[in-house]
Amino acid sequence: MIFYNIYATIRPGQLANLKAGITQVFDFAQTNEPAYAAFASIDETKNEVTFFNVFSDVQAMQTHYALIPTIPGFSQIVASMDIIRREIFGELTPELRAQTAGADLTYHKTILGMRNREIVPTES
Repeated sequence: MIFYNIYATIRPGQLANLKAGITQVFDFAQTNEPAYAAFASIDETKNEVTFFNVFSDVQAMQTHYALIPTIPGFSQIVASMDIIRREIFGELTPELRAQTAGADLTYHKTILGMRNREIVPTES
């Protein structure tokens, strides 16, 4: 598994655009990327957004990166925020390392934890 977290500030006046872009990206991923899950947390009082991206494996992340130019709403999200920092947990290929490189990135190669566990939400 690979975890890719992105922490960003929301640009002034861009909250609605950000939310619309997130909806489009998540809808696309739901239909087209079964090995990818994404979550977003928006703090409107601080104008911050955090993305939690989970890929089942390197291939799922490569597929996601290959699809980025075609994903509706993706460029809208990018235009609506300024990235503060990013973290990747998991081992990447050299190509993915190059694609994700940047001063704002912290890379954690080793992950220890449970594998092949399904988490099912319950009604509250």
